[in-house]
Amino acid sequence: MTAPTKFYAGFGLGLLSAFSVFYGLFFAQLGAPTLSSQWCWDLNSRKQELARAAGTPKLLLVGGSSVLFGLSARDIQQQTGFPTVNLGTHAALGAEYILRLARRSAQPGDIVLLAFEYEAYQHGAPGKPVPWTDPLYFDYLFARDAAYFRSWPLTEQLRAAMWISTRRLKEGWRNRGRGELEAHAGIYSVKMLNPYGDQTGARKDNRSPGQPWLALRSENLARGLPAEPNGFPVFREFIEWARQNQVRVLATYPTICHRPEYEAEPAQRTAAAIREFFESQGVPVLGEAREGMLDPDLFFDTLYHPIEEGARERTRRLLTHLAPLLQREGRTASAGTAGTAK
Repeated sequence: MTAPTKFYAGFGLGLLSAFSVFYGLFFAQLGAPTLSSQWCWDLNSRKQELARAAGTPKLLLVGGSSVLFGLSARDIQQQTGFPTVNLGTHAALGAEYILRLARRSAQPGDIVLLAFEYEAYQHGAPGKPVPWTDPLYFDYLFARDAAYFRSWPLTEQLRAAMWISTRRLKEGWRNRGRGELEAHAGIYSVKMLNPYGDQTGARKDNRSPGQPWLALRSENLARGLPAEPNGFPVFREFIEWARQNQVRVLATYPTICHRPEYEAEPAQRTAAAIREFFESQGVPVLGEAREGMLDPDLFFDTLYHPIEEGARERTRRLLTHLAPLLQREGRTASAGTAGTAK
């Protein structure tokens, strides 16, 4: 064997050994809890419990933290009498996974109201064009839902593993075999959920100084979505699942901090594209995008996190469209129950 051949053979074997060690370490730490995924895990677990306890029929509010902070399931239930649970969670999980959580909670006869952030419409499912790749999403899957991660095709698992940092890999190894980690303090704690799943504690008197949300904007809203958004198939698949399982789907626009750019033509196209997509799937869209835009003084720490007064205002606007529908659903359910009793 010549020297160059020996070199390339040795290099190839070394590279193969390095990848074998890396992937071995990676797969061995799957399922080990991390502190960075704790709040989101606690949040989702608690909301699943609330949804089970609510029975059926019920209304489930589904989306990222614009739902968690921006809609009040309490106000909806108190004003309509229709059982309502806020399933809003960390938007970093992406639409495909958040909708997977909704499937776990929704039962035949339930209503699901989708109110996703504008960024959710730009990303596809794992293995599809432009998949969701937020580091917190992978951290959550690796630490909290390894069973779902292992259900992916092996090629997708290997590709996703490359997103893990050395620090995160070490943390996973340190936490193997450990139980639950220390709870979060402050507002980002499951203890801040009310009995309806709404976030509480977001008030003017305890928000961050400097109003950082003023410098943030949704690029997908301000600049417009592409002609064929990669995220639409994710929603189309969920809508088909809901149809097959007798779950009614509604949609609305997210709660967001208003900016002048959102009045311009690209933002109007974005809102119109979202409406046209859902209506083409037979899903009613409640209200207009402008109804989800609130004054900057009503926000807590990001462009999608209003304070409690903001959530109540957004919910009040939504209820003008939602309340009549829920009242009809309630009468239908009551009539069905009376018919069964006969």
